[in-house]
Amino acid sequence: MATYPPIGDQERDAALARIAARHRQSDDSRWSEAGTEARDVLEYLRRRQAQLPYALAARDVWDELVLSAWVEWDERRREAELLHRALRLGLSLREVGQYLGIGSRQGMRDYLDRLDAVLADHAESRAAVHGPATGDGSTDPLHRWSRSTRAQRGADVHATRARRAARRARPARQTWIAAQHDRIAGVISTLLEQAERIGIEPAESADEAEPGLGDYLSWLGADLERAEFDAGSFGALGLALGELRTHPAVTERAGNHGIHRAIAAVDQLRSDYAELRLPRTTA
Repeated sequence: MATYPPIGDQERDAALARIAARHRQSDDSRWSEAGTEARDVLEYLRRRQAQLPYALAARDVWDELVLSAWVEWDERRREAELLHRALRLGLSLREVGQYLGIGSRQGMRDYLDRLDAVLADHAESRAAVHGPATGDGSTDPLHRWSRSTRAQRGADVHATRARRAARRARPARQTWIAAQHDRIAGVISTLLEQAERIGIEPAESADEAEPGLGDYLSWLGADLERAEFDAGSFGALGLALGELRTHPAVTERAGNHGIHRAIAAVDQLRSDYAELRLPRTTA
């Protein structure tokens, strides 16, 4: 899914100012028709493209892309606000989905998850970016955005679902995770060590099309490095185990091999987490 760069009001205003300066310098006699709003300026340039000098139009086009990105984000925010308001005011997921041509509740939930994901990432990106894009294609936020992964651009619905699930989780669950922090870190560390021992290593970069075992191990490694665990960590453990159980490098090892013991420890950890049980201790 294509995602526009995180253009904000600062970049929009800078682009509008550059376009206006060019047209005043070029003595565009009809420039007053363009107005001052991004949408109006884009419409003016679209309508007048055949009459404008080629050199002027060519210099405008990058800034038109900047304005187009701003408009797209503004429309996404408006759409998200409207859809959530419709749900709050009594329309069902199915009813809202039918209006959009989405035939199921889950399909509508997926659509909202993706929309919320990209908007949340846009807000975070805007908070982190310093200085406007200058329109040369190499400055923030455009340069950084073009080098980011699909997940970093907010196209990963799974991250949004994990955040929503964490917000709805019982307080006791996160309390349990905090109490078992060292145990969780030890289990994950051992699993990663034993997997590496038999030649299964975390992926260096995420597979945007279809995450696999290497990606799951990479997610666990990132959690371990940050020393921060949540419901998503246990989700990643489940995904990793699903792949490891049938991996040839695992099945060909003897039953007492370290990888099997590591998998058993993860199984016990996940079982205790599901029931919020503390591990058994011996006197």
